[in-house]
Amino acid sequence: MSDLTTQQLKLGLSSHNNNYLFSNHYLDNILKERDAWRNQWHAAVKHGRDLLLFLQPLYEQERNQLPDYSESQLEEHWFKPIFTYLGHTYEGQAKIPALQERGVKFPDYVFFPDDATRQTAVSTQKTDAYVNDALAVGEVKKWGISLDRKLKSGQVNFDNNNPMFQIDYYLRATGLTWGILSNGRVWRLLHKDSSYKLDVYFELDLEEAITKQNSAIAAFFVLFFQQANFRPDAQGRTFLQEALTASTRYAQELEEDLRDNAYRALEHLIQGFIEPDRNNLTADDLPAIYDNSLYLLYRIIFLFYGERRGLLPMGNPDYAERSLTQLAQDIADQLDKGRDFPLTSRLLWCRLEELWLFGISWGLV
Repeated sequence: MSDLTTQQLKLGLSSHNNNYLFSNHYLDNILKERDAWRNQWHAAVKHGRDLLLFLQPLYEQERNQLPDYSESQLEEHWFKPIFTYLGHTYEGQAKIPALQERGVKFPDYVFFPDDATRQTAVSTQKTDAYVNDALAVGEVKKWGISLDRKLKSGQVNFDNNNPMFQIDYYLRATGLTWGILSNGRVWRLLHKDSSYKLDVYFELDLEEAITKQNSAIAAFFVLFFQQANFRPDAQGRTFLQEALTASTRYAQELEEDLRDNAYRALEHLIQGFIEPDRNNLTADDLPAIYDNSLYLLYRIIFLFYGERRGLLPMGNPDYAERSLTQLAQDIADQLDKGRDFPLTSRLLWCRLEELWLFGISWGLV
């Protein structure tokens, strides 16, 4: 494996766009490191490399036609080969009563655990029992069109609506837990409990995985879109639901921990201004100290968040060497070596001031 791919897999760089469905830290760290998931993640990395070997010739064969295919043509030449490779068994344009009664278009795919289940379900088509044993519902669009805006058309109908609204409607009509939405290039996973918000999803750019041979994206694609992880085990558990539950629990615990840490950090900041005698502060200064310490804390949190999420230019050496992330690493390295930082020292504060000024000059803070 190349050094770049190893780094991508370790750091999760450019590997997914998780829009509030899971916890980012859980996906990028816990999922890959905890004993419960480590083997599954390593298997996904291997299968992701195999997926790229499968997709590369398919993409090279079809790439010039992909933007011009109709939706049905794209299904035939792109979606169906990929769904089949991922192990999915599906029925297209299934007649679902809740949709049929409203005259709404049927979903492009209903996914089943195996072909025997799909065949059995056909006999209950047009009844509520049809989706009893289904795994998920899928909706696909023409190559590259927006998944967040309705199509430009003089005629307003369900087919031209916001694709996110469509997949949410299908989830609510079928009662299924998971939905897959894609324009061929971008693939989204949605959950019935949050799809109504229209902005909660897990997203991967499959074309980027192929063109950049990004094994990190491919590993996540296998992990979150292969049929095996939608299918319940003997205890009725699925990887996706277990991952969502664990991620949500972790995010809640982390939020509580962050809240406690924020209070402690604020307390330390306030003490840092009050305790040095040379500051000559009195009780009358406490409101201003509190307000400004809170402002400083928010600025620090913003910088850590922005640097971690790529919202700030960590790829620029001038910023990176002044960044809060680098400052924190330098402090940690010095503490590991047994160095103490005097409470009255301005060394670290001067570096923060330099970062503020640099950020202001770039219009970042």
